[in-house]
Amino acid sequence: HVMERMGFVVEVKKGNSKPRRKDNTRMQKKIMALWFALAEYGKTNGRIPALNKFIKRQTGIESVEWVKTHDQAKKVIEALKAFATREGVVLK
Repeated sequence: HVMERMGFVVEVKKGNSKPRRKDNTRMQKKIMALWFALAEYGKTNGRIPALNKFIKRQTGIESVEWVKTHDQAKKVIEALKAFATREGVVLK
């Protein structure tokens, strides 16, 4: 490995070897739910990388996982709702 050749030491953690699943906040879940709902209507591709690009255009934040504040989430949610309205999709 390149890093080992540079002098870094690789440490192996003992115990549970499964990577931890990142828990999403309620705000992040709502953003993803809106995105996937738009995908069901064929308005988005339903992929997280595309959602992340949408979020970056709206907020400058790189990833849905990094949307942490209410104001950030509200900006994304309102943009998704506006997108749905423009596309003629009624979200309930």
